[in-house]
Amino acid sequence: MPIPPALAAKLSKRGLIARLSTCPNKSNIYHECNYWCETHWKGVPVPDPRYVRNMQKLMVKYPLPNNWTEIFDKGVGRNYYWNMENDLVSWLPRNIPSPLNVRVLLSYAKIVSR
Repeated sequence: MPIPPALAAKLSKRGLIARLSTCPNKSNIYHECNYWCETHWKGVPVPDPRYVRNMQKLMVKYPLPNNWTEIFDKGVGRNYYWNMENDLVSWLPRNIPSPLNVRVLLSYAKIVSR
């Protein structure tokens, strides 16, 4: 279970955990965030309201499975999804049909309807 952001901020101020970087390069394994990253990349404190509205519509249509959690990433200003059971991460919810699957289903429906 992830640490709540408020608690993580308090712990990082006290030096008990590493500072949470909002650097967009933080996922690059060859990049080490330094003071410049922390001062230059302020991050996105809250998501764009239009993005939130669109994601809420998406979640109503395709709700997340029980073991998946939605987490906001301040570095990129978007949500990512984390499966707490097997530690998988995805930028898109796992239950959304992929465009390829939709195309296959539509073509199958056309063939069957003939």
